[in-house]
Amino acid sequence: MIKYIHYGSNNFDINKFESIKNQREMSFEKPYGGLWASPVGSRYNWHDWCLNNDFHTEKLKDSFVFTLQPNSRVITVKTIQDISNILAVVPLERRQGNHIDFEELLKLGYDAIEVYIDNVDVYYRLYGWDVDSLLVLNPDCIRVI
Repeated sequence: MIKYIHYGSNNFDINKFESIKNQREMSFEKPYGGLWASPVGSRYNWHDWCLNNDFHTEKLKDSFVFTLQPNSRVITVKTIQDISNILAVVPLERRQGNHIDFEELLKLGYDAIEVYIDNVDVYYRLYGWDVDSLLVLNPDCIRVI
């Protein structure tokens, strides 16, 4: 079972969870909201990225670790083909062009998206996903350790 770490808070508060909203600003393939985390022990992780880029390092002192409920539906992205597979999940008539529709994925029952950026094509295609990440779409799938 994979463990994930979220920085900026010492505990998960469902009342602070913001619903997923698509965005298309600045060519980012990232939504607003959700809960962001990195796999514990990941080579490309949020903690190191923040230190290396002097970005919100004060938030690194607070964190919590969690896993996902066993029945969680997670989409894993390691290759460009995986991104194509995500796009194909959404029916053609409801697609947002060549962008991932995070709101629609949640409606279709997906709980989270896990992205690994060690593939340079994935890194550039998912501009803004700078580290290995888990984006939780549905807070009910979180199991705090």
